[in-house]
Amino acid sequence: MASHPTPTELRALWQELNARYFSNRLPGIAILWSAQLTASAGLFVNRAGPRHPDSSPDRRCIKLSLPLLGAQPRHELLGTLAHEMIHQRSEEHTSELQSQFRISYAV
Repeated sequence: MASHPTPTELRALWQELNARYFSNRLPGIAILWSAQLTASAGLFVNRAGPRHPDSSPDRRCIKLSLPLLGAQPRHELLGTLAHEMIHQRSEEHTSELQSQFRISYAV
């Protein structure tokens, strides 16, 4: 990847993964580049709390590390995005979720 994807391109990647692996069941969410996120490649942020019914985009988002992913190959970005989408689906690490995590490494 010569340069990092734009917010519109990130949204399209999210929609592609949502259709392919989640049957379009995930609600829309903001996908943001973060220059400050350096401890991990991606992060699912839930400002509402795990049991709060409000899933509006201003309460939840996926942040992607610009320093760690910005110049990486596309498959690295897709794997990280898929991984964070699994957290979007369920914040708990159940055995079912553990098997779904394999998706993010097969992308």
